[in-house]
Amino acid sequence: MNAQRENFYAQRRRVLKEKDISQDIIYMIEKEIERIICSYISPGMAVEEYVLEDLNTMVTEIKSTFPQYSNI
Repeated sequence: MNAQRENFYAQRRRVLKEKDISQDIIYMIEKEIERIICSYISPGMAVEEYVLEDLNTMVTEIKSTFPQYSNI
């Protein structure tokens, strides 16, 4: 728990100190999208094994997590 708290406050200090945190935000978005994709598609899966319904659910989850991408 202490490590999590230290990480949180370090990130807070960066936000308060820096003017441009866009790279941090892009990194967080990329990691979250990667997490969502990996929950639906295993790295070793062949394309033929993908389940269309699962892919549709995955896209819906990404769009609900990041509404700014809902028009893509």
